[in-house]
Parts: sequence; C-alpha cells; structure tokens
Amino acid sequence: MKARRIVVFIGAALAAGCAVDQEKEIARYREVIDIVQVASPATRPADKPLGLVEAMLLANQENERLASEGENYLQALIARKRAVALFMPTADLSASYSFDGSDFASIDNSDFDLSAIGRINVFNGLRDVARLRVADLTIEQRRLLLLDLQESLLADVVRAYHNVLRLEAEVEVLEATLELQEQRVRDARGRQEAGAARMLDVSQTEAQAASTRVRLLDTRAAVKNARAALALVTGLHSATIPLVDEELL
Repeated sequence: MKARRIVVFIGAALAAGCAVDQEKEIARYREVIDIVQVASPATRPADKPLGLVEAMLLANQENERLASEGENYLQALIARKRAVALFMPTADLSASYSFDGSDFASIDNSDFDLSAIGRINVFNGLRDVARLRVADLTIEQRRLLLLDLQESLLADVVRAYHNVLRLEAEVEVLEATLELQEQRVRDARGRQEAGAARMLDVSQTEAQAASTRVRLLDTRAAVKNARAALALVTGLHSATIPLVDEELL
C-alpha cells in the first residue's frame, strides 16, 4: 500500500507540472496591449451613449483578431522556454511494482523499485544557442505584430465611428430637405391647379423630391452597414446605441 501511494503521488506531481494557468497566460499578452479595462458588451447598459474613447477601449479588449495574434505571441514565449530547457539538466524517473501471489503466508511478497537517470547538455555546438536567438527574435517579431494589429484596429474603430456619425448627420439633413421639397411639391400642385404654375414646374419639383428620397433610402442603408462595421470591431451589436461626438484628449 505504501508503494502504491508513492506511485499515485508521482503521477499527481507530474500532472500538476503539466497544468496550464489559462488566465495567467492570457495576461502575458494583455500586458503588451492593455490600456484601460472597461465594462464588457454583455454587462454594458444598452441605452448608454457610446463615446469614441470607449469604443476604442472595447475593441482593444474584445476583438478576436487581437486575441488570435496574442495567442501567436504566447506560442513564441513557449517556444523560447523550450529552447532554454535544452540547456538545463533533465531527469527521468521510473517506478516498478511487483507482487508474488504464490505465497500468501509470506510477510514480504512484493517488490518496489524506483530509478532515476539524469542528463546534462555539456556542449551541442552552436545549435542550441542559435535556436535561443531565433526564439528571442520571434518573440520580438510577434510583439511588434501584435502592436501593429492593435494600431490598425484602433484606426478602424475611429473610421467606423466617425463614418456612422457622418452618415447619421446626412440622414437628418436629407430628411429635413425632403420635408421641405415635399412641401414645395404640394405648393406647386396647388398653383398649377389654380393656373398660376406650369406642369413643367410641378414635374421638376417632384423630380427633385424623388431624387432626395432615393438618396435618403441609400444613406439609411449605409448607416446600417456602418453600424455593423462598428459592431464588428467593438463587440456592441445593438443598432440603437447613441453615439457621442467627442474630442480625443
């Protein structure tokens, strides 16, 4: 029984050594790109106005492309640990347990062996040193790629955010213009019925109103597409979140 407990303990120790702290690993690459933590889209009030700074912070926190590149950075760190491990001494531990059931009357009819073999890399040319240098360069490359993606992502947020503001302002202008032109159409028709205006004048006024109506429909569709693009980078999928035009400090 004592031998069995030893074997179980060794197995548990090896399993603990292989365990990976996922939150700790994620924090490694978040240290490179984190600015300020904000409320996640799931807990954020749906009717709360969204400012540009918060939109950028949400994208930096929630974007999947950034998380994927962060995983590449972590893999580079792991590769360096493996390269360093080649310089360290290693030990192999093996255990065997046997039981002789031919003589149950015997007091000691079992045998437990525990053996350990150690190895050390004294000199392996320049291969291990070169591998370590390559790992360091790969880490720096992945770090710069992560920062480059972050910069590109934040620029996309700024463009998408201001594109929504511009298109929504254009919708308001077109709505006001269409209302005025429809009033002019009604006036022109009244004057034409009274004989004070030509049919050509009425047709031109109607054509102007029809053109504005088409532009309004196109711009409303563009607003939906712009908001979808903003949602893609920020993780906020509500189409009714009001945006606040603010200046970056």
